[in-house]
Amino acid sequence: MPFAGGSGSDVVARVIGEALSAQMGVPVLAELREGAGGVIGAAAVAKAPPDGYTLLSAATPMTVAPYLARELPFDPSRDFSAIVRISIIPLVVVTGAKSPYKTLADLIGAARKNPRNVNYATGGKGSPSHLEVELINRVAGVEMRDIPYKSFGQGLTDTIGGQVEFAMASLPLSQGQIQSGALRALAVGSLTRVTSLPEVPTLAEALGRPGHEATVWYGLAGPAGTPTEVIGRLNTEIDKALASPSVRDRIEKVGGLISVVKGAAFDKQIRSESERWAGIVKELRLQSN
Repeated sequence: MPFAGGSGSDVVARVIGEALSAQMGVPVLAELREGAGGVIGAAAVAKAPPDGYTLLSAATPMTVAPYLARELPFDPSRDFSAIVRISIIPLVVVTGAKSPYKTLADLIGAARKNPRNVNYATGGKGSPSHLEVELINRVAGVEMRDIPYKSFGQGLTDTIGGQVEFAMASLPLSQGQIQSGALRALAVGSLTRVTSLPEVPTLAEALGRPGHEATVWYGLAGPAGTPTEVIGRLNTEIDKALASPSVRDRIEKVGGLISVVKGAAFDKQIRSESERWAGIVKELRLQSN
């Protein structure tokens, strides 16, 4: 577990681990190795024997974090065997309910008229809430300016109050304030509209770019070279676990949408994201000294 206890990644992995333990008749132990944005735990798995007995609770930051460090502790596209993506959490562009922005096009239009005067809250440099907006900047040819917060909750509070124009927040974190009317949702990062916000367009719709997605994913990976038969067995068992309504409900309670991508397809996603974020991190000069 490379992230803090209670995080979405931690919860998803523990739920799956408990199910695997019961199904396979072997103990599945959760070892917390948090720190450095998930790098410490991921690096430990990258160096472990590729026998299927040491797995990584993988998440989106594993494709970004190594490029934020001066020396890369691992290569996310080379040092792991992708097993399965289990769930995703959509990100959503939100602005204060009293703001003048009714659509994403309104925000982009304001940024074109007043370069660098449209600000957005982030959970820190290199976080999904930062990098996904930087992708929008590139697509739209604008320069909306990031304001990093130590607490993203405070960033949302300032978005509601109008101190910053908008934020790219996780749907579970912002949905209550959207439904209460404190925040206005402009676009959601899932490939299809979400049932809880059916009137809110997807980013793909708002940007006119089919396939544009902004989500955080959770899954499992092993060290590079993990045997294909081991990966196949794990996927069979995970399929069985996810067929249980109680397992699915526990994942969905932390805001996860079950979204299974296996083996080679998941590996392709990790490689693609790794290449994309490496370029953006370099361009933004986010690498630490």
